[in-house]
Amino acid sequence: MNKIASTLNEASIPSPNGGIWRTSTIENILKNPAYTGQIVWEIRKGKKKDTYTFDHSHEALVDRFLLHLINTNLKLQKEYGRLETPFLFLNKLNCQQCHSTLETQNGSTKRNGKKYLYQDYVCKCCGYKLDMNEVHSSLFPQVLRHVKDMTASEQVKERSVHYLSAIEQVLEESISNCESDLDKLNRKGCIAREQNDREFEFLVMDEQKQVFRLKNSYEHSQDVLADLHEAIQSEMFFTRFDHLLESQLDNAEMRLIILYFVDEVQVAPQRPARIIFQENPLDHLVSSPNG
Repeated sequence: MNKIASTLNEASIPSPNGGIWRTSTIENILKNPAYTGQIVWEIRKGKKKDTYTFDHSHEALVDRFLLHLINTNLKLQKEYGRLETPFLFLNKLNCQQCHSTLETQNGSTKRNGKKYLYQDYVCKCCGYKLDMNEVHSSLFPQVLRHVKDMTASEQVKERSVHYLSAIEQVLEESISNCESDLDKLNRKGCIAREQNDREFEFLVMDEQKQVFRLKNSYEHSQDVLADLHEAIQSEMFFTRFDHLLESQLDNAEMRLIILYFVDEVQVAPQRPARIIFQENPLDHLVSSPNG
């Protein structure tokens, strides 16, 4: 988003308020459901608020799959730390000896009037440091080779489609179970009203709300899966990473590649690092349907 804002500013294109573009402005536009063709209408009655969603009410300006990617990126940032950090492997390096996650350390010193900066990954438990630049120059090319091989593999794409199909089947069964539970609760609600048992009726209504929320969550996941399936079939998902590999990457883009494709990196002094790659980069996109 920082690159988008910079590109718009360099092209002298004004922001909606006539000023310069900021990353927060880009983020707000991309997160606004109206840009995906959806209208969200809220009606308040006292303390109660009802929300109504209308899909496909107008032509979408932002692709829904892009929105899923943005929400996933925000989730990854919350889980692993800042995207725009010089420490590309932040919270991804684990010590082979004590199994703790390496911390980061910035330092500086002056010699002969010249300032020298030091940036290290540190295992405080075992008491060693790894130079940040050496780690990056050693590990990141390996990650890029893995990503390039993976995105070019038809076998990986086929596995991804089968993976999504299996999840879709589980979701269909879960939605069916929710519908069955709602039928049972409707019958219980009828009994409660016939017996004029208000307490029992309120209990049933609360349970219905929970099942409705769960069913809506499953249905939202189905939408995510449908978008992912379409993105893979149309080459959109893997092609995005191909385009990234062919361009000059900034720190945030390099870090996102690591977060999507690397599970962990096991390190120790005087030993070669071992990169453990994600079995399926789609896991992040599927695991958080609500963004």
